[in-house]
Amino acid sequence: MNVMTKQNKKTTAALIALLVVIAAGTAAAIGIFGKSTAEPQKGGVPAAESDAPTPAADFTVFDADGAAVSLSDFAGEPVLLNFWASWCPPCRAELPDFESAYQTHGSRVRFLMIDLTDGNRETQQSGQAFADDNGYTFPLYFDLQGSAAKAYQIMSIPQTVLIDAAGNVLYSHTGALTHNALEEALALLTE
Repeated sequence: MNVMTKQNKKTTAALIALLVVIAAGTAAAIGIFGKSTAEPQKGGVPAAESDAPTPAADFTVFDADGAAVSLSDFAGEPVLLNFWASWCPPCRAELPDFESAYQTHGSRVRFLMIDLTDGNRETQQSGQAFADDNGYTFPLYFDLQGSAAKAYQIMSIPQTVLIDAAGNVLYSHTGALTHNALEEALALLTE
């Protein structure tokens, strides 16, 4: 019976350690991106927390033809980043609204819809097939090397990040956006 108790204690300790690591990572992500809310807020980080803008981190992803594309390629333009995967139910739920927003705002805002590929659960082929099957025309990029996910410390998806024309993070939200919240967020970039 003592062996079983020792094993249970070890398992419990390991689970507690894992939860602490996850909580610390989440706190770090919130600290980097600012307070995430369902409603857009100008500046991304409330003034009480930071008066300085947060520069957007550069990364490299790949288009459907395998050409490398970096965030810095869009310097001077407002950019919407959306991190998603075809297996993610909240991602799937919000993508029709992103397609609609792209049709409306795509001439004024660069959309980078970033499929987080891991080579197993999500591949370039599965992401492309999902987009094709649903008739999505927004610009689709694949994070084949994890560069974008690492740069923005993506721990949960979907995640949407808005970057102003000056190259600063204006807004970040983890979780699915409603149509209205997405439109309000985009208004921050197009004002």
